[in-house]
Amino acid sequence: PPPPPPAPPPPRFGVVFFVVVFFVFLFFFCFVVFVGGGLGSVARYMVGFGIARWSGGLPAGTLLANLMATLVLALLWRWAPGDEHTRLIWMTGFCGGFSTFSTFSLDTVQLYTAHGWPFALANVLVNVACCVGIAAWIVLQRTL
Repeated sequence: PPPPPPAPPPPRFGVVFFVVVFFVFLFFFCFVVFVGGGLGSVARYMVGFGIARWSGGLPAGTLLANLMATLVLALLWRWAPGDEHTRLIWMTGFCGGFSTFSTFSLDTVQLYTAHGWPFALANVLVNVACCVGIAAWIVLQRTL
């Protein structure tokens, strides 16, 4: 019988090292976003819980959370433009968990079903105008 074929060479150390380092950094970055998102979600819950008592059924908690998240996001964009870790934990993680477009959308539909289109339209206009206004005011200033 013919001899068995030779075994393939083992992977080179450099390739294995690169792959391990890549996944360690990927896990670290994902973990940083995870921590920031958790903090943002808890902060969002606390804002909604705290404002629900006096909002009279209007989505004031969603508006306040979106305004605060826009403010934090714009300030960080302005003051920490190149810091990747700050961007990941606070901008992607915290602001992503704190702001809430899905709740804003549901609140708008619920306002429409309960009070008609004027309330729903007002909710959209106030949320969008205020959030874009805050972001533009901070980002477009020459000096802060």
